[in-house]
Amino acid sequence: MQSSKDPPPSKEQPIVYGADFSVYVQAVRLTLAEKSIPHRLIPINPFENRELDPEYLALHPFARVPAFDDGQIQLYEADAIARYIDAAYPGPLLWPPRSADRARANQLLSILNSYAYPNWIGVLYEEEISKAEEGIAPDQAKITAALPLARTSLSEIIRLREETHGVYLAGETLSLPDFFCAPMYHLLMHTPTGKKLLAENPGLQDWWQLLQQRETVRDLLVA
Repeated sequence: MQSSKDPPPSKEQPIVYGADFSVYVQAVRLTLAEKSIPHRLIPINPFENRELDPEYLALHPFARVPAFDDGQIQLYEADAIARYIDAAYPGPLLWPPRSADRARANQLLSILNSYAYPNWIGVLYEEEISKAEEGIAPDQAKITAALPLARTSLSEIIRLREETHGVYLAGETLSLPDFFCAPMYHLLMHTPTGKKLLAENPGLQDWWQLLQQRETVRDLLVA
């Protein structure tokens, strides 16, 4: 919720810099969409084999995505951007009201960033989908090495959701972990190894079906 001491957000549309296929760009855009905040996406692809514009490096010195500018503040790191959007703009609060659920939400975000993303996306999707599209054989040794943390990430997200007894990941209401997990889960579903993991651990299937009913998710991830 916006603090009375904070300046109101600029009347100009916020700008998100990044590639539309980036799971972290998608997480930020889902956050904006759920708050009904129109925004502009300026394409930046740090994975292309070319140097990024110095103006963008001034926004994000680590040359990654996303970056954000709403006329009041410039930010990078998806967690920081999403938390700012939730706090600074009107609309439904996207952080659990209960302290225990907030702690779980923080834990889930850490799991997603530290363990799920590097293994679900950085290895399984990269090796089994991205390389296949380029005609490159996957590195089976990398896939095998990633499996333990990929599996543990999934089982822990399921377990923590069950602890909150909520329909969403961190309780009864939508919160930021849902928006960070959804793009990663969506890509994991497309990998051969991910399909096996999800068949072994089906505890998020009803959560995913629930999210797909939301127009924001359909527009940004499923369409």
